[in-house]
Amino acid sequence: MASINVNAINVRANGGPERGATVLEHFRYWDVWNSADGAAPFGKLFSGKVNLQNVGLMGHSRGGEGARAALEFSRQAGSPYNIKGIIEIGPVDFGRTSSLTALTTGNPTYNATDTAFSVILPSCDADVSDNQGMRVFDRAAATRELSSPTPKSQLYVLGANHNFYNSEGTPEDPGFSCIDFPIITDRPQQEAIGLVYVMGFMRTHLSGEDFKSLFNGDAPQPASTLTPVNHSYMESPTQSILIDNYTAQFTPDVNNAGGLNNLGNLKVTRCLGAQCQLPAPAAWRHDQCLAAARLDWPADGTGTPYYAIHIGDNSGPRDISGYALLSFRVAAAFDLKNPVTGSQDFSIRLLDASGAVSPRIAVTDYKTIPYPTGYGFRRSVLRTVRIPLTAFRNVDLRRVVRVDLIFDKNPQGSLFLTEVMFSPSPR
Repeated sequence: MASINVNAINVRANGGPERGATVLEHFRYWDVWNSADGAAPFGKLFSGKVNLQNVGLMGHSRGGEGARAALEFSRQAGSPYNIKGIIEIGPVDFGRTSSLTALTTGNPTYNATDTAFSVILPSCDADVSDNQGMRVFDRAAATRELSSPTPKSQLYVLGANHNFYNSEGTPEDPGFSCIDFPIITDRPQQEAIGLVYVMGFMRTHLSGEDFKSLFNGDAPQPASTLTPVNHSYMESPTQSILIDNYTAQFTPDVNNAGGLNNLGNLKVTRCLGAQCQLPAPAAWRHDQCLAAARLDWPADGTGTPYYAIHIGDNSGPRDISGYALLSFRVAAAFDLKNPVTGSQDFSIRLLDASGAVSPRIAVTDYKTIPYPTGYGFRRSVLRTVRIPLTAFRNVDLRRVVRVDLIFDKNPQGSLFLTEVMFSPSPR
């Protein structure tokens, strides 16, 4: 493991391209140090000991965008170095922030596709306070990959601050505070959280070990992390069946799979990018490419609110027996129709072509949907709910017609929903 000091680049307002170029130059030096003859200042100390075809990058703050820039530059150079994964902590995404790029040389938007990717978002980040890294995850999770279908994950760490992931960072101001959650003031605690996820990522994607549950949230989080972590996770879209992410049709009535979406006593409003921030107060910081449906209940009707999503073209049956999970991303809106403490909740069931229905499954049996929190302002952060298809008993998975969302747990609520899909088990 090696760390690159690029503090001098901080004289620029962004510096992403320079950081990426510096990483590649560092690789070129390692090529020389790894050669049979070695080179100063190490001589032959590292000769034959460095494998630049099995590389993982970690970047903190501006270094996160720099790692993405290095990936892009390596590909432009013909991929002389095999970057198998990137994990970022509290990163910037200046290439997507026009107000900053206007101040200096334009900074491209760098993405993390065709490589394993994870981003750690400190919920109490007082530096990158809008959690720009969630935009990077949104773009990576939405991209159909051609050469290397790989998982993407996002870890929203409640109470974590920006600086304590970095031993060189100055202490956080003791006056900083989080909404509804205490900020971490013990640096060793936060460094331990970083160690769990950074090493779990590298050992999974570089060493072939299996720590995938750290990132997909399918297992309880390690007790050593000491603070809740909300997961977003995506197997590569190339390997999944997308039912709806509200992009293919500019209406919530017809989904990406070509089926109808029916509803009762429920208001469904599609939003894209900044539209999801309305009405004020703004609480949405996801990428401008990401679309979602806002579900509000009750509406003007009567009876239990429901949302019926037909998963086949022309609302016909679909064979999902080759998949393992129903997954979707969901977040509570900043709206007092949601419980401020505890969790919003609803039920899900499947219906097949014969009319058979599965038992209703409570979402909170798998994940909570907490009220928005954050540093400075509340933000709705989409998290992923993954339900094994084995839980949907009594239906023929070869002929499933519909996914039903039934809002039978609380009399009112307001949620964002997107990326409804069937996914394989983690690779």
